[in-house]
This record gives sequence, C-alpha cells and structure tokens, in this order.
Amino acid sequence: MTETQNRNKQVRKIAVFGDFLGEQERRKIETTVAPHGFSVQYHARNTPPEGLIDDCEIVYGSIGPDAVRAAKSARWICAARAGVNTLCDESLYRNPDCILSNSCGAYGVTVAEHTVMLLLMLLRRQPENDTALRAGGWKPEKKQIMTVSGSRITVLGTGDLGSCFAERIRAFHPKKLLGVRKNPEKQNPLFDEICGISELEQVLPETDILVMCLPDTKETAGLMSAERIALLPKESCLINVGRGTAVDQSALLSALSSGRLNGAALDVVDPEPPASDDPVRHTDSLILTPHVAGNTNNRLSIDNLIDLFCAEFERYVSGKPLLHRIDRKRGY
Repeated sequence: MTETQNRNKQVRKIAVFGDFLGEQERRKIETTVAPHGFSVQYHARNTPPEGLIDDCEIVYGSIGPDAVRAAKSARWICAARAGVNTLCDESLYRNPDCILSNSCGAYGVTVAEHTVMLLLMLLRRQPENDTALRAGGWKPEKKQIMTVSGSRITVLGTGDLGSCFAERIRAFHPKKLLGVRKNPEKQNPLFDEICGISELEQVLPETDILVMCLPDTKETAGLMSAERIALLPKESCLINVGRGTAVDQSALLSALSSGRLNGAALDVVDPEPPASDDPVRHTDSLILTPHVAGNTNNRLSIDNLIDLFCAEFERYVSGKPLLHRIDRKRGY
C-alpha cells in the first residue's frame, strides 16, 4: 500500500467543544460525519489539554482563542455563536488558509423573543411595579405607560437578529418599522423601509423605540455615541441585544439618570461582566440581563446549532463554499 493510500485511510478528526451537547446532538453529529471518515472527540472546556487537538482537521463549538491556537492542523474552525471577533486575530492560526465560520441564524428566534420581553417590560414599567410590590405597595406606577402600537421603531442591524425581531413585533402594529444597515441597497420585506447608517442622524429624532442588533466590529464600535443618543426623543427607549461596544455606555446612563430617555434595556454591556459597583448595575429605568438573549438553554437554539453545523459540514466535504464563512479582516 502506498503512502498516499495509507494517508487516505487515516481517520480524520473533529474536536467539539461545549457542554450544550447531549446524547441526541452527539449522535446526529457522528451520524453525519462518520460516512466521510471522521471521528469526533468532545471537550467540555474551551481550552483543551496541550497537544490533544494538534491533529484535528475541524474544530467546532464554544471556542476561544486558546482552542484556535492549539488546533495546529485545523482547516476549518466553526464557532457555535454569531460573534467571532475574538477569533479573527491571524496570529492564532498556524495555517493561514484555515476557514473560520460562525453560527449566524441559530439564535434569531430566542434573541427576538428576549427582545420583545425587554421591550414590553420597559413600556409597561414592570421594573418599577415590581420594586413597589416587593416593598409592600400595591399602587400602579404613575409614570406614563407606552404602547408598541402606533410607535416608531428603528432596528439598527437587519440581519438574522433584527429580522427575527421585526417579524414578531409587526404583530403589535407599530406605526413604522424602519431598518438601518450598512448597505441600504439590500432591501428586507420585513421592514417598511431600509436606510443606511449615513442617515442615522435623520432617523433618530423620529424614533420612539431603538433596537440594536449589531455585531462587534471596528465600524460598529461606539456607533451610538453621546451625540447620537442626544438625538433620540425624550420619551424614547433603547434596547441593545447585539454587542455592548456599540453604545457609549456612560452617555446612555447619564441620559437615563437625567430623565432624557424614558428607559433602556441591555442584554450586553462593556465590559462583561461589569464590576459590582459599575453604575450600569444601579441605574434607574434600566433593565439589565446577563447576555442571555441567545442562550443555548433551550431546545430550539441547540437544534438550530447542530442542524447548521451538519449542513455546513456537508458543504465542506463536498468542496462547496461555506454559507457562514467569516472574513477575518472585516470581522464578519
């Protein structure tokens, strides 16, 4: 038998990271990859013991920079999340031709549902009611309650997260549902209108509810600056389920403390986690959740993740371009 034949008969290896995989998920992965000569090794932590994944061709799951660096022979790194900015450093890759992909599309539904929850809690002033009730009171909150119906909603970021939110919030009959994206030429029928980032200054004064679904890139860092926050109407509210770096957090907290904004809800902050004495933990009119909008503690997200990986794997072994390949220079 020739050396080439021996090499072709060698088992190809996949390293999978993450504690979100149960027996059902493992079985589906193994059933998908085994016919193509792959074996799978599982790791609960995102940093494997030294040398354990040196010869793995594919690395998938809850991956950190250390796992990428340790995968010396990897040809494909697939992160089980949408944001991969921490994996875009070229110095992590022994093989510069190694493909990086994400799992965009797996979390849209759960993030959208979380966003709707945050929005309704804000508009109905549930945090204030809850505080009063726990203190022994029973009187309703006197501050004005707002409705989604008839409101002007601006969604900053019209990808999977923004689109899933738009699809669901439409049932509440907003007056206008506007999407803002980098490339306004790419239309989206889920929105009444699509405009570009360059038009943000004109859009914000006409916004009652601003929902942010942006990735963490150089272009999005600090996008909602103090100057742009000041353009929002006084009775407006802001919700961020994208990345904390997209908002000038200090300016937002100042706007809430002074009453300039009606309220805000953040599932993401900068830094994470915030210190125990960080004002973001103690500001009135602010709902804070610990980056759980896209949590994998639900059946739908887990099923989506595994289905997406298996579909991308079939494209990989067939030599087809991956649908969720990341441009490491751009960060998305």
